[in-house]
Amino acid sequence: MDLLRSLWLNCWLAPITVMVVGMAVLTAYHLIVARQISTAHLDSLRQVQSAYAKLESRGSRPSLDDAVTVDPRWRCLAEVRIVGDHLAILSHAGAPPELDVDNPPPELLQAVGEQQAWQTASGDLAMATALRSADGQATRILFGQARLPDPGLTALFSAALGVLLVAGLALGGYLAKRIYRPIEALARDAEAALDGSPPSGPMPVSAETDGVRGSLVTLVERYRSSGPQRMRSPAQTSPADDRAATNTPLA
Repeated sequence: MDLLRSLWLNCWLAPITVMVVGMAVLTAYHLIVARQISTAHLDSLRQVQSAYAKLESRGSRPSLDDAVTVDPRWRCLAEVRIVGDHLAILSHAGAPPELDVDNPPPELLQAVGEQQAWQTASGDLAMATALRSADGQATRILFGQARLPDPGLTALFSAALGVLLVAGLALGGYLAKRIYRPIEALARDAEAALDGSPPSGPMPVSAETDGVRGSLVTLVERYRSSGPQRMRSPAQTSPADDRAATNTPLA
């Protein structure tokens, strides 16, 4: 029946709506927090490279190996020099830098004037800062690759989505069990009663529909008990029955 189909749809539509809204909120929260964390790490790495460049101008900078050891976020640090249209890697610490010496990225060339940051093909964060001498001349470029640490947001986000999905499905199943199935059974019993057939089977237990079922059973019993009286034809009606029906005495 259309009514039962609509009820079944509503039993599942409510938890599905809650799931969709919850997933949208979780996704937005995850993206916002992840962006804030990435921005904070980026600012921190910028400060590290800027401090390294200042120490270079004073002639007291640490070695690249020491810098990578102190800050494990750096996958590699390298000092490069621009020679015409090419790069010359003077030294590096950590993993080999992802740099095409014959075709350097434009951000690296722009780092001579201003610190630059971009994303490499492997997804790492790349940064470049000009190293200047005491008189302010750019002599080399400090290139660094860093992999931003995952603070566990991805795993937490996945777990939250899983919990929300399971909770939504459980809520839909609960509503179907407590509301839809008992009402469906009531509809079958009502149709069977009208046809004079016995109930189709045991009624699903539901406190929400027990009262309705009791009323339905009482109505069916009254209907069946009064059936023979209603079905008697006028020829089968006796004068006493007529007097009882009209309360009219015989002449």
